[in-house]
Amino acid sequence: MASSIRSFFNKLFSTSNSSRTSCMQSSDGEDYELLSESRSPQIEWSSCVYKGQLPDGAQIAVKRWKYDLFTDINGFCSEVQFLGRFRHKNLLGLKGYCAEGRERMLVFDYMSNSSLHAHLHGDLEKEQQLDWHKRMAIACGCAEGLVYLHYYADSELVHGNIKSSNVLLGPAFEPKIVDFGLSRLLNDNVARARGSFGYTAPEDAQGEALTQRSDVFGFGILLLELISGKNPAEKIQSGTRKQSIVEWAQDLVMGGKMDELVDSMLHGKYNHEELEDLLNLAIMCAQLKPEDRLTMLEVVEYLKGSRHLECDNTLKLETKV
Repeated sequence: MASSIRSFFNKLFSTSNSSRTSCMQSSDGEDYELLSESRSPQIEWSSCVYKGQLPDGAQIAVKRWKYDLFTDINGFCSEVQFLGRFRHKNLLGLKGYCAEGRERMLVFDYMSNSSLHAHLHGDLEKEQQLDWHKRMAIACGCAEGLVYLHYYADSELVHGNIKSSNVLLGPAFEPKIVDFGLSRLLNDNVARARGSFGYTAPEDAQGEALTQRSDVFGFGILLLELISGKNPAEKIQSGTRKQSIVEWAQDLVMGGKMDELVDSMLHGKYNHEELEDLLNLAIMCAQLKPEDRLTMLEVVEYLKGSRHLECDNTLKLETKV
């Protein structure tokens, strides 16, 4: 694998390529398809993800970063090697990297079913591939991945940017969390600006340091997104008011209208008891005060202990490797 990745990078075209084009081109004229582009409102454009293929035929995703988002090259290489040691079935593991000249690239396995965001809000939404069972399995898998980062990795990590576009889906729609540990790579100004509107915990929006409770808040928002199909980055019209997804959900739950929360794309095919459990969990995670939120260990225990959730017997924490 390492030699295949080296060969791949040797073929890449120079940095004179525009990073905003629809493809990245190699020295022999081969194009690499642009899969996604990520920007932040607080900082200039940050990254593009391209689909590529190694000489051995393996498909990969290459994340190409803007050069000056990072610390010095030695720090970048050291941190990438550190993050490359983490392995869990619900984390998208790092396969390789490039730090040559002004290039900064990370290599991952290619995920054939794109991102959770694409299925809920993007080009794949109308294909209606995410039934209730798949959504619950995605929630459970994301919880397991975060518990590993928080408690079972060699060094406890905070993701810092939990959102649906950072949850990629494999061939069987198994979730893989991506971009974990990036706050260790980015320079301080960029790391502070990484949070995404709608998912950011109140204390993080005020400039406080990211904590594990920040990830718990983001996970609670992700649960509400899975249940409702609503985009947390957009305010929801409720009567004459526009509300955040948390405010909207809390009002409906308190009003005894939980079923109105469910994504219409499910066409009523969901389990009411599971819905009640997941909504309670989401609200406990998305509390305004960090100290009032659950920990991810408590989240997993809740999921395992639920009498109704289909995934309650599948959650098995993986230990260090």
